[in-house]
This record gives sequence, structure tokens and C-alpha cells, in this order.
Amino acid sequence: MSALHVIHTETGEVVQVIDVTGKSESAIDKCERGLLRNMNRDEYHVGRSDAARLAGKTDEVATNQGSDAA
Repeated sequence: MSALHVIHTETGEVVQVIDVTGKSESAIDKCERGLLRNMNRDEYHVGRSDAARLAGKTDEVATNQGSDAA
């Protein structure tokens, strides 16, 4: 499963998971940009996970802490 995670920066708690399995990279980027635009980036950030990462290549969730990628 590929997912976007909204993470509380201070506590590390995942407060929302958005399943993006089967979506194009462009659609995932658009969703991520929308999340970043509308959230309080002082308190939250967005992380990504995908099946390859979860299968053991790494146990980290890639994070994007407030970049305004267009």
C-alpha cells in the first residue's frame, strides 16, 4: 500500500493516512501539495510510504516538512 501520512511534528503521531495505492505519481504529488497548502505546517508535516519501503528496503517514512514544491 502506498500512502501519505499527516504527522504531528512534535509527537510523531500519525493523525491521518491517505491511501494512494494505484494513483499516478502526478496525482499523489497533487494530493500532497493540497495537504501542504491547507495544513498548519508549524505543527504537522506529510510523510510518504510505499510498498517497496514497507517490504524492508527501509523502515523510514520519507517526510516533507513544509516544502512548497510546485
